[in-house]
Amino acid sequence: MSKENNRQYLWLIPVVFIMVAVVVLLSILIRQSRSQKSLPPYLYKLEELYSQRFKQPIATKDISLVRYWMTFDYINKFFNLPPEYLASALNISDPRYPYITLTHYARGEKISASRLLNEVQTAIFNYLSLKK
Repeated sequence: MSKENNRQYLWLIPVVFIMVAVVVLLSILIRQSRSQKSLPPYLYKLEELYSQRFKQPIATKDISLVRYWMTFDYINKFFNLPPEYLASALNISDPRYPYITLTHYARGEKISASRLLNEVQTAIFNYLSLKK
């Protein structure tokens, strides 16, 4: 009976071996392609567009991208604002700043989230307009 059990699982050995070989081969190919930068031409263009997007400052029209779930820290980094800019522009003294979301801050201050969102967008617009 034990020989039958052993034979029943014998087919697993080559399957496991093939799976390990595929994983090793894929990891070698990925390393090699990264080191040689052997990407197709269209991917180079996408990579270039992506890097340009994040090297350039955000345009003032993009303030509509601000959402309620964002933290002040996230907004500061996204729009390249100084860390304390929004705190001083909006008179924020909450100790959780800049790691609090707009929604949570609005609830704590008992103001509407949409009003806070508008104030944040206006502050960002003012900062980016002065920077031009």
